[in-house]
Amino acid sequence: MSTLQPAALMTRLRAAALLPLLCLLPAAPLAAAQELEPLVAAALDQTVSDLRIENRPVREVLAEVEQRTGVRTVVADEVLGLLPYGAETRISIVLDGVPLRRGMQRAFVALGLEFRVEGDRVLLEPAPLLQRLGRRLSIDESALLERLATSSAEFLRDAEAPLLFRLDPATRPQERFAAALGAGSAGTALQRLDNACDALEWSWLVEGSTVVLTTREADVRRRIDIPLNLRFQRIPLDELLLALGRQAGVRITIEPGSLGAIAAREQIVDLVQRQMSLGQALELIGGSTGLRHEVSAAGVRILAPAGGSATSAASDGAGRDPGRRVIAHMMMETADGASILLPIREGELTPAELERLEARRIEGVRILRAQLSAAAP
Repeated sequence: MSTLQPAALMTRLRAAALLPLLCLLPAAPLAAAQELEPLVAAALDQTVSDLRIENRPVREVLAEVEQRTGVRTVVADEVLGLLPYGAETRISIVLDGVPLRRGMQRAFVALGLEFRVEGDRVLLEPAPLLQRLGRRLSIDESALLERLATSSAEFLRDAEAPLLFRLDPATRPQERFAAALGAGSAGTALQRLDNACDALEWSWLVEGSTVVLTTREADVRRRIDIPLNLRFQRIPLDELLLALGRQAGVRITIEPGSLGAIAAREQIVDLVQRQMSLGQALELIGGSTGLRHEVSAAGVRILAPAGGSATSAASDGAGRDPGRRVIAHMMMETADGASILLPIREGELTPAELERLEARRIEGVRILRAQLSAAAP
């Protein structure tokens, strides 16, 4: 049974038998750690007893669990930053007679977290809901998650259920949702909610004390508008696009040939910006390269420049041939404070422009040598 309080998230579980299986398990090299995965999984399935940890920060609880059971669980700082009180979020676990795996699931579900075995350790990570939310969970939202995790589907069928349908009323969303709930197997309200949304191809999230249901495309559009703190330096454009998607929690797919059409691998980018959304970053990149993007229920798809070819890397009509040798790079500063390094290819500059470029290069080398000499001991 769990109780959530504003200053201390309390999750109380019952369980029995202490795990001797991994009590003194040391950190292991990668190959050896992978061999230990079955051992860690087996330890999670053992029952635990006489383990009482009350009102302590998450990492302290995990350290105590490791000391008592030998199961090492790690959680990244950025994951803790999504919890109601960050690293100071407090939980209580009392294990008495249930498998450690079940106890940990119950302990962390109200925080929007899940775990998986990786090598010789357990990783605590954001569950899909927290990934979709893209921000810190509130106390009310944590309490709602716990209610969903500890209630049957009847909680969702109740006329007073805290459900908000952000869907076209003409599609009869309430009726369809009720039918999807009835078609599912037994389970908690949280499990049935996930199953119903999967069947309907919807998405859901929590807003305060309310469960909000929406289309998957609408959810993707919401996520690409969430401000992010971006810090990418000297990264090829093709890698940047995928990294942006990972940070935003949005699947990025790329139309075949679209990146080759602009030689994205040769475009080295710096993108350091606070509070810039994925949508804004894609618009910025599109303005510099011509790349387009479209949003769907599956995520964001990157498309070749309008009027260009997505299947060839021929000249774009402006004298630019991606197959030509890159002879220089030009740093372009944007109004948003980001910078993009664009390649200059052989044949794109006139002989007079090349002479001026070479003169600037020679002058730059001279200044660099003078600075290095002055700094030498």
